[in-house]
Amino acid sequence: MDFVMGKPTKGTTEDTKPQHRTSPLCWAARLLSLGYGLLIALYTLGALILTLIGHVSRGETGESALGLLSGLPFFIPLVLAVMAWRWHLAGGLLITAGSVALYLFFALSGNMQWGVHLYVLPLLVGGLLHLLVWYKEKRTDHMPQPA
Repeated sequence: MDFVMGKPTKGTTEDTKPQHRTSPLCWAARLLSLGYGLLIALYTLGALILTLIGHVSRGETGESALGLLSGLPFFIPLVLAVMAWRWHLAGGLLITAGSVALYLFFALSGNMQWGVHLYVLPLLVGGLLHLLVWYKEKRTDHMPQPA
């Protein structure tokens, strides 16, 4: 090891940080969560725009503002997917908890239809994949590095 003025020179093992290589499982979790979040957000945005055009053309501005507020919860999966892109544990826990809470809400309200399964299942799978990626990254971080 070369030292210059008491510090290791550039290129030694103390100077380099371990780089994480993104696994295919990580990309699957990211793409499923983000793709589904974008799909729901774009669908909601389109429905909101059509609703706003109808309300504004009739001169009902109060209903158009309420329509915007009623569409905001559908953007939550997109926000959580963006968060889970960087922080797998926090995003995975929030996505999984949110999908379970949504499923329980519909199951306990008596309005359970087959469309609820189609809405909740991709969220649940995406959240569980993020948790699995976090677990695998944590396990590989604690393994001793080969010399």
